[in-house]
Amino acid sequence: EANAPGPHLVNGFATVLNALYAAGGIKTSGSLRNVFVYRNNKLLKTVDIYNYITAGALEQDVRLMNNDVIFIPSRQSTIQLSGAVQKNAIYEMKDGEGLMELLDFAGGLLAKASAKNISINRIKPFEERSEDQVFDRYLTTINWQNIIAEKSNFTLFDGDRIYVNYILNQTLNEVYISGSVNQPGSYSVTAFPDLKSLIQTAAKGIKPNT
Repeated sequence: EANAPGPHLVNGFATVLNALYAAGGIKTSGSLRNVFVYRNNKLLKTVDIYNYITAGALEQDVRLMNNDVIFIPSRQSTIQLSGAVQKNAIYEMKDGEGLMELLDFAGGLLAKASAKNISINRIKPFEERSEDQVFDRYLTTINWQNIIAEKSNFTLFDGDRIYVNYILNQTLNEVYISGSVNQPGSYSVTAFPDLKSLIQTAAKGIKPNT
């Protein structure tokens, strides 16, 4: 699944990343989580490129030798993440990885994310489908705060589409005053609990021609 598969000439200090650059990178259908390095017809190492592109870590990179083979398999899963997260994208997850790892790859939630309302659109497995059902997708809503409190995780599967909802764009204790006052605007009901304090203190009183 390389953009330019085949033999490539690289310098004597080249690593797996150098070889991937020389090959034009990995196709969108290729795996970034399991890049296999073979030496003398034996598997030498499996490199996870996510460690590099999400954290800048290079500890899994391998110094290449003559006639080494780098094999890029097809992507093993496709997880779509959108909504109130730092990086909306399509991610590849390994078996056993869940929502916690996905949000780490995405840089975490935005401050305006609704952690109580994360929607997961999931495809039913083949063995759970029936001829009586018209639709093979179903929606699950989870509370991220409960997962954090319980120190658990939510396992993800190939084809999941995850949307992190936003909080409401309204303020709990806000009042707005406008018109013939000296300083119109939004003010806190907690600080100015009655109309008199709102007009005289917050809005600096009414104008002379009111």
